[in-house]
Amino acid sequence: MPVPTHEKDDFALNPDEIEAGITDRTRMFVLVSPNNPTGAVTPPDVIRKIADLAVKHDILIVADEIYAKLIYPPHEHLSIATLPGMKERTITLNGFSKTYAMTGWRVGYMAAPADFVAKLTEPRHTLSINTCTVSQFAALAALTGPQDDMHSMYEDYSTRRAYLMQTLDEMGLSFGAPGGAFYVYTNISSTGMKGKPFCEALLRETGVMVFPGDMFGEPDSDFIRISYLQPLDLIREAMRRIAGFIETRKKGAA
Repeated sequence: MPVPTHEKDDFALNPDEIEAGITDRTRMFVLVSPNNPTGAVTPPDVIRKIADLAVKHDILIVADEIYAKLIYPPHEHLSIATLPGMKERTITLNGFSKTYAMTGWRVGYMAAPADFVAKLTEPRHTLSINTCTVSQFAALAALTGPQDDMHSMYEDYSTRRAYLMQTLDEMGLSFGAPGGAFYVYTNISSTGMKGKPFCEALLRETGVMVFPGDMFGEPDSDFIRISYLQPLDLIREAMRRIAGFIETRKKGAA
């Protein structure tokens, strides 16, 4: 069952809500931090409490850490597998797509107990044998080569993030402050529209594409996900169009 997160908490997980959802049928918990679509970073103290719950209730953890290198101060990332009693019950997932902008190369990796990895080897071979050789060498170059481009990209993300948060504030749209990744999960309920019709109309009328919360398991959502992957000048233009779109809707409703 899904565990709810809330805008007032910047969408960080709450261990009390996690424990409230645990039943005698619970075997596994999926932890995604930083999170897509919210950009939420679950704080280290909460990660420790989740680890305590996993040990207490004998639960496996799948930790998706694909955005772990994209964390903005003062937020911190703590890998749950490093905590006492967690190495043997954690499956950590990561890859090169986000940190190194290598989405098309399709290189990822998993760290887990040896017996579990051994059981997955044959199904993995059945699906695709291996990651293609070119992608493997590209991933090796990304890890061992200069990190300047990655750091420069991180600074660009930080600048775009700050701009979006300021602009959304000026527009009167609330959001959970993203501690990581490259998304702002934005509340558009003040426009009088739900996420899906808002996104569809925005795309048709302005050419700006954002995604409704409905796409992330939240039916009839009041939220949209805005990413800041585009250059800052394009983000500024997109926000100008979004502001005009909202203003037109308000005038039409008046």
